[in-house]
Amino acid sequence: ILFGFFGIIGSLFIVNTQKVENATKTTATITKIDISYKRINGKTKKVRDVYVQLDADGRTYNNVKISTWFRGMKSGDPVKIIYNAENPYEAQHQLFFGKALIIGIIIFLAFVGMAISILVEVTRPQRIEKLKNHSTRLNARVDSITFNKNFAKGKKKIHPHTVECSAYDLSTGSTRQFTRKNIYINLEKYNLKTVPVYISTKNTSKYYIDIDEAIQIAKSNK
Repeated sequence: ILFGFFGIIGSLFIVNTQKVENATKTTATITKIDISYKRINGKTKKVRDVYVQLDADGRTYNNVKISTWFRGMKSGDPVKIIYNAENPYEAQHQLFFGKALIIGIIIFLAFVGMAISILVEVTRPQRIEKLKNHSTRLNARVDSITFNKNFAKGKKKIHPHTVECSAYDLSTGSTRQFTRKNIYINLEKYNLKTVPVYISTKNTSKYYIDIDEAIQIAKSNK
């Protein structure tokens, strides 16, 4: 999906680049604004086509359509445009390109953010397994289990739980506190007293509280 998106963006970029490759900026004069009504997505909408007069290469070009209307535009007003030096009848309002670029960047960044979130979520099981394979396992005491009453997820309306636990860490010679948030499991019914914590041997600041394992242990002890 990601590569496909970049392919589409790349194609659009190439097309737009070709359109403005010989672009020249100038100030034209609005000669008329035609108003028509068109059916768009089942609705009748007012469409305004803006026509300008511009001077290029010692010639005057009339009825050049820029098709970009902004509130307050009227005949006789000067307007900044971009036109194709090889064919001045291919023209557009300068703000059109600026807005298109900004919108394109916003969409691109939003998609990248979404793609990164999906990638992080998809690779999460592998990262957890990798950490557990290179870790020290501690049996931590559950200090508290809380949940956010203001938010719920899924058909069963499960609130996000937070587990706070602690354990003595031989590697540091002190008791460490551990936290795991956003657990969408109804933990109250399992009465968890302890939970396994896997601490990375490569980076002791990284750890994983295995709630699923804790629940399996609690079930087996019943």
